[in-house]
Amino acid sequence: MEAKIYPKGKSDVPKVAGDLLVLQSTWSFMFVAIILAVYLVFHYVVPSVGFLKLNNNLLTNSLENDFLDFVFRPSKVYMLIVGITSASGFLAFYVKHGITRKACFVGSAAASVAHAAALAVLAGIPTAVQHLAFPSSVPAEPEGYLDFGGNWGLALLSFAMNVLIYYSAGWLIGIGFYRFVPSVGMLFIPLALLLIVASDVLWEFELQNPLTGWLSFDRPEFTPLVSAAGTLVLFGAALAIIRACTKRAAIKIK
Repeated sequence: MEAKIYPKGKSDVPKVAGDLLVLQSTWSFMFVAIILAVYLVFHYVVPSVGFLKLNNNLLTNSLENDFLDFVFRPSKVYMLIVGITSASGFLAFYVKHGITRKACFVGSAAASVAHAAALAVLAGIPTAVQHLAFPSSVPAEPEGYLDFGGNWGLALLSFAMNVLIYYSAGWLIGIGFYRFVPSVGMLFIPLALLLIVASDVLWEFELQNPLTGWLSFDRPEFTPLVSAAGTLVLFGAALAIIRACTKRAAIKIK
């Protein structure tokens, strides 16, 4: 991030939130563009070339649905990585320039919510174009993870809230290793996995993590409202832990 001096004012929170939103949304724009290029190649080019075969069932199944469903899984991994890498770098940067830990935390939390929404919109735009301009390329009865009976609002809400949880899970892991010694930081990994599993249960998605085989119970069906409320509770719990870890953390300024 480009260094800058922040003038003193009533609150530094909007400055932090705005900076992070612009920066991370730029990353997300490039990310969605890359995934879209991959989708177009495998969805339209590869099937037309007879000697190329798709043997990956996961990729093949994802290509049977629209772009929003295709980009959903990579977006979760992407947000996890962004959360991990953003945990320490931004904190040190802003404190170095006179921003308080509290303002940095609140601004980062606000930016993470806005960033998740922005990523959902960025993924939704090419999906809308696909449905409107190329309806024949979309299955009549999709069975994707974000299939809400054609309700675009619920699909985008689900997308945004799930990637937000993955971002907060990454933020937890990053802060754990930044604040504590590696042996203690390792404990934040199962904590982040627990957060992800709880989110997947709320939204009834697949559990693509090492805990899959241990979960033998039947997952209940939740309404979108309950799932959204539960996701906010999980996000709030993650923020509480992150705030407790960063409130008096020593800032490593190089």
